[in-house]
Amino acid sequence: MGEAMDPAVEQAYLFDLKARCDHAAAAVMGINSALQARDAEGLFYHLNALLSHAATASRVLWPASSAVRPSVAW
Repeated sequence: MGEAMDPAVEQAYLFDLKARCDHAAAAVMGINSALQARDAEGLFYHLNALLSHAATASRVLWPASSAVRPSVAW
């Protein structure tokens, strides 16, 4: 198994992960509201937010290794 993570770094990761999950949950509530209001624009807005936050949470949980990650200059 790998080395233990520094407690401060672990707390930062957990804080970020919780924030992403909270934002994803808020997006689900927005999706439900948009569906009830038959608001197509709001629906797609909240679907996009849900997918974005879920993808970010997955990158926190399963980061790409540097050997596999492509080198991209952003």
